[in-house]
Amino acid sequence: MRITPDNPLLVYSGRIDWSHSHAPVFIFPCTSVSVRFTGQVLKVHVENRHAYWDNFLGYLLDGEQSVLRLPENGTAECEIPIESGGEHEFLLFKRQDACHELVFLGLEIGEGERLLPARQNPKRRMEVYGDSVSAGEVSEAVEYMGKPDPVHNGEYSNGWYSYAWMTARKLDAQIHDIAQGGIALLDGTGWFNEPEAIGMETAWDKLRYNPVFGPAVPWDFKAYTPQVVVVAVGQNDAHPEDYMKEDYDGARAVEWRARYSAFLRKLRGIYPEATIICCTTILGHASSWDRAIEEAVTGLQDEGITKYTFRRNGSGTPGHLRIPEAEEMAGELAYCIHRKHWKSGYGSEALGLALEWIRARGGEKVTAEVAVGNLASNALLRKFGFAVERRAEFSKYHMDVRFDSYIYARMLTELPPGRECPVRGELRLQPALPFLPEP
Repeated sequence: MRITPDNPLLVYSGRIDWSHSHAPVFIFPCTSVSVRFTGQVLKVHVENRHAYWDNFLGYLLDGEQSVLRLPENGTAECEIPIESGGEHEFLLFKRQDACHELVFLGLEIGEGERLLPARQNPKRRMEVYGDSVSAGEVSEAVEYMGKPDPVHNGEYSNGWYSYAWMTARKLDAQIHDIAQGGIALLDGTGWFNEPEAIGMETAWDKLRYNPVFGPAVPWDFKAYTPQVVVVAVGQNDAHPEDYMKEDYDGARAVEWRARYSAFLRKLRGIYPEATIICCTTILGHASSWDRAIEEAVTGLQDEGITKYTFRRNGSGTPGHLRIPEAEEMAGELAYCIHRKHWKSGYGSEALGLALEWIRARGGEKVTAEVAVGNLASNALLRKFGFAVERRAEFSKYHMDVRFDSYIYARMLTELPPGRECPVRGELRLQPALPFLPEP
């Protein structure tokens, strides 16, 4: 039994070209369609439009992930192996960016079987503007953790394992992942579509932006309104010249900061109620780009636009991040985004384990530095018996911006003996941002 793409029991997510209701086009990574059905037969009908790399399609059947190799161009009928009958849940998603476009032509289930209402999209909505890291490029090359990328042709790239989609899943949020490998903020820089490079300042408001597939098509922003917007661009602007590192006060660097600010103002104009989080990633890059973003954000004086710096910012695997590193980023970002996370006791558990670990190794006194405005972390330290010793200030990730802080101290002599636990390093909590609705 053939199921056409316009069937009301199918649930879609992502920026999708609906110019033809029987042939919607998936362009961005993490774009998906989901369905529930009965039976032991499922076929997927698609058409692939190829630009570069080998192209692959991801799917989850009853929670188990698999991958389909697509033809370079043309239509394909993909049969999904199913071991038993009964009810099944199926999610079909785009693993890669605009290295290809996927036309979804429908599904086929067994005769006499039923299509069931699929799980609806979450009420929480995120949107991410980013590059290859946000797209999950080369994420599955986990055997190359800490090493340069292997020779590849697209087979390791999977948006499911991008920090962007991981963060959304942690928050039970829908995602539009406006991510493109190699893209910079500015036109004329970065890797995407060289030698006539296209930047995010051109692609951000488009449905179709890769000139291989024809003229650009604008996106209708009325179709989706996120509560949270993550802007993770800037690292590819260092190609072909890292002018922000070499001459921070030079004309090109000053111009970049001005255009980054202008980009944020455009987003604010489209999404007046959204919280906008600006960041880079833990992929290696010069800290001057984070400084530039911090300066731009501060200059806007918009309480709803903030800069986030990851704990290991700029120190991840060279080339692209692997799955564990994307998970690391997603955990931090989700913690930052939703106060539900810092009310779940994760910070208390981590601090308690850290104190036990230090005491078990002979430590007698623990000190901690926390920004004055970080109400959650201040409250957590007081809860564990820390007292303020003095006021201080610190610079965040080698930025010129200074933060007032408290220096706390806690004696461990009265702490009950605890179990051994592998807690090491600095514990620094950032204030959560309360702007996602309950699911």
